[in-house]
Amino acid sequence: SGKTTLLRMINRLVEPTSGIIKLDGADNRSLPGYELRRSIGYAIQGHGLFPHRTVAQNIATVPVLLG
Repeated sequence: SGKTTLLRMINRLVEPTSGIIKLDGADNRSLPGYELRRSIGYAIQGHGLFPHRTVAQNIATVPVLLG
């Protein structure tokens, strides 16, 4: 039903073909994609997770790498 696609559009892993997405009133295209993704959380489903790590460790991977 498009839930994952919507989340991917919010953090600009997928660009919408029409319309705009606003976060806190600001167009999500106002920042470069990499900066936008650093400012919001996103946990990859299934195949993108590390099976030997806990949920918290998987979610914390990017913030830990960024310092």
